[in-house]
Amino acid sequence: MSTYIKTPKVKIVAPKLGPGESAKIKKNDDPSPVSYDVEKSYKTSQIITSKFVISKSKFLKFADKMAKEKSFVPGAGTYNPEKSFELSTRGLAKGWK
Repeated sequence: MSTYIKTPKVKIVAPKLGPGESAKIKKNDDPSPVSYDVEKSYKTSQIITSKFVISKSKFLKFADKMAKEKSFVPGAGTYNPEKSFELSTRGLAKGWK
């Protein structure tokens, strides 16, 4: 019985490129892995700094807020129903036979 040492086998395949394309790595402006600032990222993500803000605006209740949003709609007593009847029931047109 013989023992063999197992070694990994790697097969390198050339990239499939179209005509006029190159396999070179293109440069970009992305940050490199060594430009990562560990202390700054830890402070911004892990250390919580609480900020309490007191609003200077007036607190509106739900009913007041809805009334303010619909203030441009005229009330029910401002409509003239006679005018709407004249527009909806004109009768037959002059050319009707």
